[in-house]
Amino acid sequence: MTELSRTEKALGALTDELGAVEERVAARKDLSADARDDHKELEASAADEKAVQNAHETLAGALADTVTKFAKRSVEKDPVSGEYKYGDRYRARATKVAQQREDLLELTLTLLEQLSGASAAQEARELEAERKRQLELAAQEEAEAARRKQEAEEAALVAEQEAREQEEARQRRLEDAAHRVVAAQRTEEDVVYARDRPVVDAFMNSRSVGMDAVEESVELITTFAGADASARRRAQNALHHLRALFARIVAHPESEAVRTINAMNAKFRADIADVPGCREFLAAAGFKLVLRIEHDEEGVETRTVFYISEEPDLATQMDAWSAWFDLQKAVADLLEHASV
Repeated sequence: MTELSRTEKALGALTDELGAVEERVAARKDLSADARDDHKELEASAADEKAVQNAHETLAGALADTVTKFAKRSVEKDPVSGEYKYGDRYRARATKVAQQREDLLELTLTLLEQLSGASAAQEARELEAERKRQLELAAQEEAEAARRKQEAEEAALVAEQEAREQEEARQRRLEDAAHRVVAAQRTEEDVVYARDRPVVDAFMNSRSVGMDAVEESVELITTFAGADASARRRAQNALHHLRALFARIVAHPESEAVRTINAMNAKFRADIADVPGCREFLAAAGFKLVLRIEHDEEGVETRTVFYISEEPDLATQMDAWSAWFDLQKAVADLLEHASV
């Protein structure tokens, strides 16, 4: 049996008991003076008064606390859904027992007035009023404490939310800055690739890698050198750097670092790539223009533009390797005697 059911049962028993006392009090009032036995009436009144007093103490004490607990439960709501924690039937029963207790408490006061006089009843009323005042005061303090707690929790949530939003904003700023850097790099590299690609393709579309194409590219460099003294100095400087490059390749054909040129390198652009005929020279000698796009573990994109002379595998492609190396050596020999 639940606590609520036990309370309903206890109030039912008190209702029956007080109802019987009320009937006996009314019956004694109706007796005529001749029909009364004063001694018996005094004993009966004393017994009824004691029963009513006990009922009053029960209603004002233990049952008051229990009914107050039911009342609190009946208005509790889930903080997330906002719905009542207890169902309609439970709340209706809680309301009913609270009213029943109030009615019985009032009945005990009325009976005490009739059995022992107004003074005792007034004292009981004052005690009940004080109990109610204390309960209301406790309820107010509890509500105030709950309000302060809720305000503190809400303030903490607001502060946490603001901190989270600030961190998210900071992360977005960092990501935006990183993306801008990547975008800027991508734009610069795409520009270089887009500038070199048509030059290389236009020259090699009707030519094959080899000495014939190399000699034609040298003619382009020589033609540029004839423009003026400044162009001649630039062409001589380009041939000097090309001579050093192919000398290193012949000396260390296995070194990929020697055979790879960063197309974004400012010195390479000034000394070789931006001199007319030099990009065609590299293509004719077997260098390929490559735009490599890679992503790291976090998905950040990296773009690289370079010229590379790919060495065939000596172990599996001996003939191809020999042809490639002979071309590199022939180019190096040509550059040793080339002049503008």
